[in-house]
Amino acid sequence: KKVSVDGPEGLGTTEPCYSVNLTPKVNDDDDTDYPVKLSLVFSYTPTYPDEAPLMKVRSIRGATKEDISDLQAKLETEAEESIGLAMIYTLSQSANEWLQERYAAVKEDPGVCIFDWCSSLESRLTDCLT
Repeated sequence: KKVSVDGPEGLGTTEPCYSVNLTPKVNDDDDTDYPVKLSLVFSYTPTYPDEAPLMKVRSIRGATKEDISDLQAKLETEAEESIGLAMIYTLSQSANEWLQERYAAVKEDPGVCIFDWCSSLESRLTDCLT
Protein backbone atom coordinates (compact mmCIF):
# COMPACT_ATOMS: atom_id res chain seq x y z
CA LYS A 1 0.00 0.00 0.00
CA LYS A 2 1.43 3.38 -0.95
CA VAL A 3 0.57 6.33 1.23
CA SER A 4 1.01 10.00 0.54
CA VAL A 5 2.36 11.89 3.49
CA ASP A 6 2.62 15.64 3.13
CA GLY A 7 2.71 18.42 5.65
CA PRO A 8 4.82 19.20 8.70
CA GLU A 9 4.37 15.78 10.34
CA GLY A 10 4.97 13.69 7.24
CA LEU A 11 7.81 12.60 5.03
CA GLY A 12 6.44 14.18 1.86
CA THR A 13 6.56 11.01 -0.23
CA THR A 14 4.20 8.67 -2.01
CA GLU A 15 6.60 5.76 -1.44
CA PRO A 16 5.76 3.20 1.25
CA CYS A 17 6.75 4.24 4.77
CA TYR A 18 7.92 1.95 7.54
CA SER A 19 8.04 2.41 11.28
CA VAL A 20 10.39 1.02 13.92
CA ASN A 21 9.14 1.44 17.50
CA LEU A 22 11.91 2.09 20.00
CA THR A 23 12.13 2.04 23.79
CA PRO A 24 15.10 2.26 26.19
CA LYS A 25 14.82 -1.53 26.61
CA VAL A 26 18.26 -2.98 27.30
CA ASN A 27 17.51 -6.64 26.54
CA ASP A 28 14.63 -8.89 25.53
CA ASP A 29 14.00 -9.96 29.16
CA ASP A 30 13.44 -6.37 30.25
CA ASP A 31 9.68 -5.98 30.77
CA THR A 32 9.91 -2.49 32.27
CA ASP A 33 7.18 -0.15 31.05
CA TYR A 34 9.36 2.83 30.21
CA PRO A 35 7.67 6.23 30.14
CA VAL A 36 9.28 6.98 26.76
CA LYS A 37 8.58 5.34 23.43
CA LEU A 38 9.63 6.63 20.03
CA SER A 39 8.96 5.71 16.45
CA LEU A 40 11.48 6.03 13.64
CA VAL A 41 9.41 6.50 10.48
CA PHE A 42 11.33 6.08 7.26
CA SER A 43 10.96 5.62 3.53
CA TYR A 44 13.56 4.41 1.11
CA THR A 45 14.49 6.86 -1.63
CA PRO A 46 14.78 5.60 -5.21
CA THR A 47 18.58 5.67 -5.00
CA TYR A 48 18.96 4.30 -1.43
CA PRO A 49 21.61 3.53 -0.12
CA ASP A 50 23.42 6.03 -2.33
CA GLU A 51 21.11 8.59 -0.76
CA ALA A 52 19.90 8.76 2.84
CA PRO A 53 16.39 7.48 3.50
CA LEU A 54 13.68 9.98 4.33
CA MET A 55 13.11 9.72 8.07
CA LYS A 56 11.39 11.34 10.98
CA VAL A 57 11.57 10.62 14.71
CA ARG A 58 8.18 10.75 16.39
CA SER A 59 7.29 10.55 20.06
CA ILE A 60 4.73 7.90 20.87
CA ARG A 61 4.92 8.93 24.50
CA GLY A 62 7.09 10.85 26.91
CA ALA A 63 9.86 12.38 24.80
CA THR A 64 10.45 16.13 24.80
CA LYS A 65 10.55 18.18 21.59
CA GLU A 66 14.19 18.95 22.30
CA ASP A 67 15.07 15.26 22.59
CA ILE A 68 13.19 14.46 19.38
CA SER A 69 15.09 17.25 17.61
CA ASP A 70 18.45 16.09 19.03
CA LEU A 71 17.88 12.48 17.99
CA GLN A 72 16.63 13.51 14.54
CA ALA A 73 19.80 15.56 13.96
CA LYS A 74 22.00 12.73 15.23
CA LEU A 75 20.38 10.19 12.89
CA GLU A 76 20.53 12.53 9.89
CA THR A 77 24.26 13.04 10.47
CA GLU A 78 24.83 9.30 10.80
CA ALA A 79 22.80 8.65 7.64
CA GLU A 80 24.93 11.12 5.66
CA GLU A 81 28.08 9.42 6.97
CA SER A 82 26.70 6.02 5.87
CA ILE A 83 25.90 6.91 2.26
CA GLY A 84 26.54 3.86 0.09
CA LEU A 85 25.77 1.41 2.91
CA ALA A 86 22.50 -0.15 4.04
CA MET A 87 21.79 1.82 7.21
CA ILE A 88 18.28 1.42 8.65
CA TYR A 89 19.33 -1.31 11.10
CA THR A 90 22.36 0.73 12.21
CA LEU A 91 20.26 3.89 12.63
CA SER A 92 17.68 1.94 14.65
CA GLN A 93 20.40 0.59 16.95
CA SER A 94 21.89 4.05 17.33
CA ALA A 95 18.48 5.46 18.28
CA ASN A 96 18.00 2.67 20.85
CA GLU A 97 21.41 3.36 22.38
CA TRP A 98 20.60 7.07 22.52
CA LEU A 99 17.32 6.25 24.31
CA GLN A 100 19.15 4.06 26.80
CA GLU A 101 21.61 6.82 27.61
CA ARG A 102 18.82 9.37 28.07
CA TYR A 103 16.06 7.33 29.68
CA ALA A 104 17.02 3.87 30.95
CA ALA A 105 17.16 3.69 34.74
CA VAL A 106 19.84 0.99 34.81
CA LYS A 107 22.02 0.21 31.83
CA GLU A 108 23.10 -3.40 31.69
CA ASP A 109 25.89 -4.86 29.57
CA PRO A 110 26.23 -2.50 26.57
CA GLY A 111 27.28 -5.47 24.45
CA VAL A 112 23.82 -7.01 24.72
CA CYS A 113 21.91 -7.02 21.45
CA ILE A 114 19.00 -4.66 21.93
CA PHE A 115 16.67 -6.53 19.64
CA ASP A 116 16.53 -9.32 17.15
CA TRP A 117 16.03 -7.65 13.76
CA CYS A 118 14.01 -10.52 12.34
CA SER A 119 11.56 -11.07 15.18
CA SER A 120 11.16 -8.13 17.53
CA LEU A 121 12.16 -4.96 15.71
CA GLU A 122 8.52 -4.15 14.97
CA SER A 123 9.41 -3.02 11.46
CA ARG A 124 6.21 -2.88 9.48
CA LEU A 125 4.50 -1.07 6.68
CA THR A 126 2.46 1.66 8.29
CA ASP A 127 0.68 4.87 7.62
CA CYS A 128 3.39 7.45 8.23
CA LEU A 129 1.12 9.63 10.33
CA THR A 130 0.06 7.02 12.87
